[in-house]
Amino acid sequence: MSGYFIEHTEGKPATVSWELLGEGAKLAKTLGVELCSIVIGEKVNTLQESFCVWRIQSFLIDAPVFHHYRTETFFQGNMLPGGKVKPEILLMGATGMGRDLAGAVATKLNTGLTAGLYRA
Repeated sequence: MSGYFIEHTEGKPATVSWELLGEGAKLAKTLGVELCSIVIGEKVNTLQESFCVWRIQSFLIDAPVFHHYRTETFFQGNMLPGGKVKPEILLMGATGMGRDLAGAVATKLNTGLTAGLYRA
């Protein structure tokens, strides 16, 4: 399984989330695995639904504690589906939030992290 984190601000998806959908789909096809997404926030079920039209499995973690981004709470939220799903690759945007969260997740999973890849 290949997964990606849908970054948003109060339910409005970051542009990078749509970009990662395309890249994630390419990687999943290359690896011969399913693509999934994770949405963390408060009252973000409509955000999850907008990405589900692409017919990918999506994990929704929706609670008031996730209204504003905080590393520790989002980190814990990101780890919840990890018990059920073990993606081969997890994509996060090279934004302030994505870089912060990716470092915490990589440390917890004791895995590598490639940050700041840009295409010309």
